[in-house]
Amino acid sequence: MPPNIGTQIIPLIQKQGWLKSTYHILLPHKISEFMTKLAQDGKINSALSLAYILTEVVKDPRTTGFRDAKPIFNDQWQYKRIVEEGMEELKTKEPAKVLFIFCSRLEKALELENRGSKNVKDFYEYSYIWRPSLEHSRMPNHEDVKNVLIGAIIDVIHSVGESKPEKLKRLASIIKKYQHPVFRRIELYFYRVFPSQFPNDIRRLLTDKRAIKASNLRREYIPLLKNHFSDLSVAAQGKILKFISSGL
Repeated sequence: MPPNIGTQIIPLIQKQGWLKSTYHILLPHKISEFMTKLAQDGKINSALSLAYILTEVVKDPRTTGFRDAKPIFNDQWQYKRIVEEGMEELKTKEPAKVLFIFCSRLEKALELENRGSKNVKDFYEYSYIWRPSLEHSRMPNHEDVKNVLIGAIIDVIHSVGESKPEKLKRLASIIKKYQHPVFRRIELYFYRVFPSQFPNDIRRLLTDKRAIKASNLRREYIPLLKNHFSDLSVAAQGKILKFISSGL
């Protein structure tokens, strides 16, 4: 299908709920292929629209047991494949906009599952249980949407940091806008891996009482503190030591 004609069906895909159908099991894959084709042909905005539609998450319709957020087309394997492989062209051309999509979908998935809240005043949440390491999933072949999206966010950070470091600040500004505490874990990890452009952000998080207090952040907080404690001002060092010695 010529891209100029194909772009006309994008509103129909969304408004008519094509991806909700349980009868068209190959449709997400075909739409993903079309998204890649659009990106290759320079129709980036249309490709991004499809990326946003394909990564939609919804509440699990089951009424009993714990209900994970689900892909809109209810196929975890296809979701993982589309996010990890089907968006490579977009990740290369528009990494910041793809990161925005991933972050938006992750926050929505967490809210749907009531896993903490973007409105909480501290940084405590439970992702360290189901995702102990941000870099590696506990069950890479059986990931839910949250794990797929976290892995995709980390992948974008590494890809940009290694090939286009001048764009790292743009990525950081996107992540900082999200209020759910899991994004503070991602921030801490981000600044440990690519610290050179973020001395002020490193100081901000290392001296934040909420970050020091949140035991769920220790896997990311302690390595960052170890690497940069000596770079902090005497006043900032004293603030951290005072919080720790007081038992918070």
